Amino acid sequence: MAQPNPMSEPMTPAEMRTLGIVVGALIFGLASFLIVAILVDPTSGTREAGTADPLATRLLLALVAVGVAEIPLYLVLRGQILAQIRRQLGADGVAALAPAEASASGPSVPRALSGLVILGAALAEGFGLFGTVVYFVTRAGPALAAPVIAIPLLVFLYPTEARLRALAEQLRA
Repeated sequence: MAQPNPMSEPMTPAEMRTLGIVVGALIFGLASFLIVAILVDPTSGTREAGTADPLATRLLLALVAVGVAEIPLYLVLRGQILAQIRRQLGADGVAALAPAEASASGPSVPRALSGLVILGAALAEGFGLFGTVVYFVTRAGPALAAPVIAIPLLVFLYPTEARLRALAEQLRA
């Protein structure tokens, strides 16, 4: 008889808190570095005003390319992870997910969903940090769009029981 996969078992409240700490740390790290990048100007006095910076142009193009590439990457990986969870749980396991009432023992969502949350948060944080570094190095204002986009994405991905239940509900569809 096959051993049950621990990733298909429900997350415990402690695991939910840990996942929240991980995503919270990603938000804090990005916000902290963004504040430093805005307050410290390593380029002061090194370039004439009004001159174009070819490095800034190349880095901004790379930033846009990364942002555009991460969207389909996340969507493809998300679909694969959800399909894998469906296969692991089987029809009966998926049907048992996300009951309408919250259980006293905590969320009834598989541990494997934590990987999906971390994946999305890591991609968003990486994009935001890249934009922050581009701004820090070049002072190119458009680079600040990356952290401005990433921080709300990270907040949206912050794991709450309701969000994880909604994600588990998507497994049923």
